[in-house]
Amino acid sequence: MLYLIVKKMKHTTTIILILIFLPFILYAQRYVISSARQNILYAGIENPLDICVENYNCNSIFIKSNKGRLSSNGGGLCRYLFWTHSDSIGIVRFQINGIKKKDTICLGYNEFKIKRFPKPIPKIAGMKSGFIQKDLLISFKRIDVVFEDFDIEIKSLITRFSVKINKKEEIVYVKDFVGGNLSAELKNEFSKLDSGDEICFFNINFEYPNKKVDVLEQINFIIK
Repeated sequence: MLYLIVKKMKHTTTIILILIFLPFILYAQRYVISSARQNILYAGIENPLDICVENYNCNSIFIKSNKGRLSSNGGGLCRYLFWTHSDSIGIVRFQINGIKKKDTICLGYNEFKIKRFPKPIPKIAGMKSGFIQKDLLISFKRIDVVFEDFDIEIKSLITRFSVKINKKEEIVYVKDFVGGNLSAELKNEFSKLDSGDEICFFNINFEYPNKKVDVLEQINFIIK
């Protein structure tokens, strides 16, 4: 009897263990949420996110976040766009959900860092200061903006800037311009420059994708 009781207890224990661990085996899905920027999201712009879940097609998965805004029009069924306010810095948590037989199952969570969008650097001829040839300055059409160590293209623009020209420490020209192009009038002023003259591009207004406007660093050149 003792043997039979022990055997039954072992059998019962085995059944209990199977019942306990079975849900974990069933729902321990492998999933990945990836961004193009090493699991870092930037506030104030749309961040593409790709999601892949083992044994689920794109129509059967969706994600939620504890902050910001998610949309599923990122260019593919398994691609989302995440956006959050420019001041929302910190951590965002995504919940991955799957649908099977009309049941919604939470498959897991992923966390991403949210960083502030980097401030661009204005440049002309790839430079932001120093000596420059007059002909080289005249050849460029506009002020460019560069996001150093940031590999993403964004729709943004310079909305206005001002130019000041000094000859022998005397201001001979100052004017405001709309947009970021170097106009024919401005290039005509450049053609009058001599060696040692100084040109300052200041009050460079840059508009981010979220319509926020920031004033960038000055560009200062001395004619060779």
